[in-house]
Amino acid sequence: MGWANTLFKRVNSLSKAGLPPPLMYFLCVYSLFERHSQQQKDDRKLLKRWQWSCVLMDEAHALKDKNSYRWKNLMSVARNANQRLMLTGTPLQNDLHLGSLMGWHLDHLTNIYEASTFEELWSLLEFMMPDLFTTGDVDLKKLLNAEDRDLIARMKSILGPFILRRLKSDVMQQLVPKIQRVEYVYMEKNQEDAYKEAIEEYRAASRARIAKISDVNRNSVVRVLPRRQISNYFVQFRKIANHPLLVRRIYNDEDIVRFAKKLYPMGVFGFECNLDRVIEELKSYNDFSIHRMILLDCAT
Repeated sequence: MGWANTLFKRVNSLSKAGLPPPLMYFLCVYSLFERHSQQQKDDRKLLKRWQWSCVLMDEAHALKDKNSYRWKNLMSVARNANQRLMLTGTPLQNDLHLGSLMGWHLDHLTNIYEASTFEELWSLLEFMMPDLFTTGDVDLKKLLNAEDRDLIARMKSILGPFILRRLKSDVMQQLVPKIQRVEYVYMEKNQEDAYKEAIEEYRAASRARIAKISDVNRNSVVRVLPRRQISNYFVQFRKIANHPLLVRRIYNDEDIVRFAKKLYPMGVFGFECNLDRVIEELKSYNDFSIHRMILLDCAT
């Protein structure tokens, strides 16, 4: 963390001297404005010293609660910015439309819905333009000078200049038509061999299970084998299709016992389990996991 402290001191000295930040863009997450550790507080204090040209907030519906620490801490940084831009995929105006429908059919639920919806929308507006939309403790209906029936229409008219909304019907006309094409990817030789071996192995196991049941048609595998077992077969096939090392094929059971006897005294799986438990655990590993464990064991 030495480089981080050095960078922080350098940037801090620039901010105290009134010089612009040594960067064009600064990307951070919302958690920077939620936590209360000393490091987070120092970072926020540093960001407040500069007047940012633009503060862009993705997933802006995360700022719908103006009483949250996230809203207040981020506002302390963004307040002096020349521009604030909020991006959100949450259909805010759809909420207003839904509220109008609820008010048409269920009058007694409208006030409850409007209170939460309008407060969330107003929190976003207040974040963008605090000088214009700061309400304090004033009731929104009194502030907008509107009754319950007129509140939705009044809110829509206020939101209009500040929200750029793209409908799917508008965007689809600007997109090129989709082209669907099927590409066949053939397996490599060792991958194909592993795939065929797995098929023959599961086929033999299925035939052996069917042979024990005399009164069942031998061609009716689905009726005899459990659904989970059939699903497990296809999971193994998919693993091999992704990469042959995702199944255990190179290391046989004798190798597993030998590795277990070496790893067990070292407490790799903990000293509470016995040797049989270690062997059982290793048998469930694939070739890649076993090879990685051997490498880590050699390194230590």
